[in-house]
Amino acid sequence: MRWLPGPVGAALVSAGVVLAAGLPFVLSKPAAPIATTDEVEASDQLWRDLEALHAEDPPREALEFRERFVALTAGFLRLNPEREQAFRAAVDSALAELNAARRRLERVHAETAKDSGSAASIEARKAAWERWREEQYAAADLLLGGMDGSARHRLLAERRLLWLLSLDQGLRRGER
Repeated sequence: MRWLPGPVGAALVSAGVVLAAGLPFVLSKPAAPIATTDEVEASDQLWRDLEALHAEDPPREALEFRERFVALTAGFLRLNPEREQAFRAAVDSALAELNAARRRLERVHAETAKDSGSAASIEARKAAWERWREEQYAAADLLLGGMDGSARHRLLAERRLLWLLSLDQGLRRGER
């Protein structure tokens, strides 16, 4: 190979380096759809609607709250009946996992309550809180099973833990 002197040679070398470095990233994954302004505004509206459910006084009963919360979300996601059923199953699984994780955390707190100041109790609680945090994320990840890669689904997927915890909080408020 013969070297081209001057700016042409330097430009060719630069282009080769850029291609060599960037090509694997370009080829590795198809570009995800970009959310439009309308989709982002619809997402913002969903969150306002979900917040309004929380603000109702008196609060809705737990089952009614859950139904409305999930229906608003399914509408935002534009789910057909089959996909909505899959999303609802994912929500059921996520809530079950979140509740099981909460029971484990509460059990550790109950077991360490008598000697809460000891080093062993403090470590047990610290480990329980860390596990609780990890289990919250794992539960929220179950929601992904009811979503696809569309822009609206990605917008919700980015905030899935907040969405799940918001639903859970509303359910527990409605049970009181």
